[in-house]
Amino acid sequence: MNFGTSVEDFGFLLIFSLALLFILPLVLGLSGLVLRLLGLKSGGWQLLLIILFFGGLVIGGSVYLDVAGQTITGLVYEKKEDIDLRIEGDWRYQFTAITRYRLDGQPPSDDLLPEMDDSSVGLRLSEAQFDDLTTNTPVTLKVLPLWRSLTLVRLANSSTRQWLPWGWMAGAVVLAGVAWLAYKLAQMGTAALIIISGMVITGLFTYPAVSVYRTWQQRDSLAARPLRAQGTVVEKTLITRIDPFPCESDCSNEWETEFDVPQQYEIVKISYVPEGRTEAVTAVASADLGSVRLEKGGSVPIAYAPTAPRAVRILGASVSHIWRNAIGFVREMGLTLVILVAFFAAWALLGRLFRWGIRRRGELF
Repeated sequence: MNFGTSVEDFGFLLIFSLALLFILPLVLGLSGLVLRLLGLKSGGWQLLLIILFFGGLVIGGSVYLDVAGQTITGLVYEKKEDIDLRIEGDWRYQFTAITRYRLDGQPPSDDLLPEMDDSSVGLRLSEAQFDDLTTNTPVTLKVLPLWRSLTLVRLANSSTRQWLPWGWMAGAVVLAGVAWLAYKLAQMGTAALIIISGMVITGLFTYPAVSVYRTWQQRDSLAARPLRAQGTVVEKTLITRIDPFPCESDCSNEWETEFDVPQQYEIVKISYVPEGRTEAVTAVASADLGSVRLEKGGSVPIAYAPTAPRAVRILGASVSHIWRNAIGFVREMGLTLVILVAFFAAWALLGRLFRWGIRRRGELF
């Protein structure tokens, strides 16, 4: 679900976007007032109210678009696939289709400059949706006019059920349940604190280990990539240092998790045309440094699956950096984590013994 507008009303869209910045302080104030009227403390309840407000606003708007939106025909003007190389040592795709449409149902212009009655929208799409579209061809849209040419837009063949991030939502519910359980156990004393610490350490090591193993298997598997092709190396980036858990803003008080990788590797962007397609795609693969010789602009043999043309495997390349660097991170950070948890557990135990000693002294004297 995206916002679309005409060139004439683009300024109103900017003003609307800026106005959204003032909604959060307003919601914070109103939620605090409501909680005080109900006799509840701020904090967790206030956060819950804010999540419900914004979640309800977004999901409600999406459902209303499903129910009341009108179906029109637009034109795919431009397709963009951006690849973001992350400090975590991997990459992320972003697929966008610049689409033009007219609210009166007439076909939009395909010229370089849109006409005054043309509206446009940058549709954020999944890989499958992106590949189904072709530049300068019609596409069916569902639009919901809000004010003037400002509209909510999505592909007509998608819905709220497909758009919602069910995996993230389920993870949030599980995380909230674990946090509640940890809070209850922490109230039971030092033994419970030690149990919680053990659970945290187990989780911090088990989940990354499973995730790394799955990633290694997915990138290394040739059986899952039955098709072969010759691609062209568009760009390659040498990775020598990564940060699995980067901080987002002020990092002065954060635990430093950036480290030099024991196995350096290259992230390679490769352009090729998959079998049965007319447009080239930009695939990304990784390879241990020195395991295969790659030159920018040179040819490279790859393996791929027809259902995942961007998840390629460079033939002859090794990808042991995935698990070697994970072991290196555990070796660098694991001992520090164990020492920290042991310190807090010992501090809690000493505090409990100190309070017990004071009570015993009061009973004796």
